Amino acid sequence: MKKYLNTLYVMTEGAYLHKERETVVVEIEREKKLQLPIHTIGNIFCFGHIMVSPAFMGFCGKIGIGLVFFSVYGRFLARVQGRQSGNVILRREPYRIADSEEKSVSIASAIIGAKIASSRAVLLRALRNNPYLSGKQQIKEVLEKTKKLVA
Repeated sequence: MKKYLNTLYVMTEGAYLHKERETVVVEIEREKKLQLPIHTIGNIFCFGHIMVSPAFMGFCGKIGIGLVFFSVYGRFLARVQGRQSGNVILRREPYRIADSEEKSVSIASAIIGAKIASSRAVLLRALRNNPYLSGKQQIKEVLEKTKKLVA
């Protein structure tokens, strides 16, 4: 099952966010306006003067939900982030590959080949969809040259 994580935008001045069991509750003027299950949320963006309970901040950090604060005008202020997880060996491997000229060339050539193939597809689609396109001959010449590069 694919899990889609939503982003909750809180933009009402004076809103208060807190947790109630496994849900996030948004209160405005001490009245509950919204209650959502926390497992469906990936990020919470707070704009302006939004209050968040310390327990809720800790909970977000613990389960990996991004809690980001912005000014009223959208300027970044702060971010609450929990512990980083990951494998050090996985983070070191890209550096090892970058140090190996043979592996770097192999990856770079695969990327360039994919870009050429993608460009060819765009040009072929342009020819197919626009029968009265000017410069058809130049496009066909480019397609012939790039055909040799992709093969």
